[in-house]
Amino acid sequence: MRRAGLLLILYLLAASLLGAASLSLTVENSPGEGYEERLQSNLERLLFPRMDAEATLTAHLDESLTLTLTGEEESLSFSLPSQATELEAVLRAGLTWDALPLITLPDGGRLSYPLPYGFMIEGLEEPREGLEYWVVDRAMKRRGSVALMRVVEGDEPAILAVQTSGARLLPHMGLERMGNLSFGLYGSLSAAGNPGVEALVRQRLPIYPMEAHWGIGYSLRESFSVRLGLGAALPLTHLLGTGSAVARLLSLEGWADLGAGWADGLLLSASARIGLSCRLSSWTLTALVGTVHAATGDAVVNRGLFFTLGTAYTYTP
Repeated sequence: MRRAGLLLILYLLAASLLGAASLSLTVENSPGEGYEERLQSNLERLLFPRMDAEATLTAHLDESLTLTLTGEEESLSFSLPSQATELEAVLRAGLTWDALPLITLPDGGRLSYPLPYGFMIEGLEEPREGLEYWVVDRAMKRRGSVALMRVVEGDEPAILAVQTSGARLLPHMGLERMGNLSFGLYGSLSAAGNPGVEALVRQRLPIYPMEAHWGIGYSLRESFSVRLGLGAALPLTHLLGTGSAVARLLSLEGWADLGAGWADGLLLSASARIGLSCRLSSWTLTALVGTVHAATGDAVVNRGLFFTLGTAYTYTP
């Protein structure tokens, strides 16, 4: 039993390394304990997602703490600090953008120059404001997502994108088109204690960050209704930058919609809500507080505050 467990661990370890680039590191004189291990782990984290699986990288740190990185054809050198705690910041500054001699650019669209809230984009065919893309590494693993917030037309279009989810991304990562529709299920509870449920389809519009949504809802006060509205989701990376894990997860979200149904006569309603959404890969969790006004020709059927909690899934073909 113990041997089987050991074999399983070795198999999982080998599977995790399969298809990864290789790094050979030599250090002439380590400044301190743990320095070499931290240096290697940071190099792998910053470079491997952008390198081909067959690529090999040689790293040499001399006594003056000058690091020389040599790829298939070219090399790159810069100085490192003596403190291991400062390594990540220096390596990120040196390799985030200037690692191009060591990596191979992916085909098609890719992240370009980093911005406080996201990236410039290059290589996209027919870019359109409002479209969203998965950001993938060289193994086509999804690392996050970006949304095109502005497209300036020209011979070489200037494309600005904001990060909408995921880990800290790196320039020169590839892009994969994300589906344009999200399918959501939302539950609500009014201040008076009346429950409700909605099934909605949400579609991004070519005006960032707007989206349309439509679907059906049911509540004890309004019975069944058909709903149509507009909304927007503004990532907190606009305010806090891509260096914040919280900002990369959360967006400020708001909706406004109209509804039509039947409750002892034709019923018309309007609602507005605002809150936060959390993006976890293809899934989005939403918590909103809103206000509604619903009435028939004879009387007000529903009015007041309510709370909405729900989830939506973005389908990517």
